[in-house]
This record gives sequence, C-alpha cells and structure tokens, in this order.
Amino acid sequence: MLGTLGLFALLGNIAYAIWKARDPLLTAIFLAFMVMGLVDVPIAVPSLHLAELFWVAIGIALAKTGFFEQESVGSSLNNHGNGRKG
Repeated sequence: MLGTLGLFALLGNIAYAIWKARDPLLTAIFLAFMVMGLVDVPIAVPSLHLAELFWVAIGIALAKTGFFEQESVGSSLNNHGNGRKG
C-alpha cells in the first residue's frame, strides 16, 4: 500500500514537472506511457528499451523546469549578504 502511494506521489510530481515544462513531446510520451500502463507495466525496469524512454523524458522535463538548479550557500551570501559584488 505504501509503495503504491509512493509511486502515485512520484508520478504526480512528474506530471506537474511535465505540465510546467510545457513541451508537447514530453506530454505525449508521459500520457502514452500512462495509457500503456492500463494494460502493461511499461515504466518498470528492466524492459525492452521502453522504460528508458520514459525516464529520459522525465529527466528532460525536470531539467527544463529547473529542478536540478540549486544556488550554493557561498554564492548567495556573496550576492545578497553584504552588498559586495562578486
């Protein structure tokens, strides 16, 4: 039960990232895999190179939405803390 809830939470966050990326190809891949999931398990790994497409598309969507961009503590202090530039 807990694993199913975790999977739904993961897919919900992925759906939000793809919606935020506003890329028609990523949306089509995501929806196609969700529809295929009604009769098969296409996002399970290992597979016949189908799951890899799904997870690569998710990575592209997360990269487009800026999920992986994090500002380091040192650069934020230099830019915002004391008025100095650098």
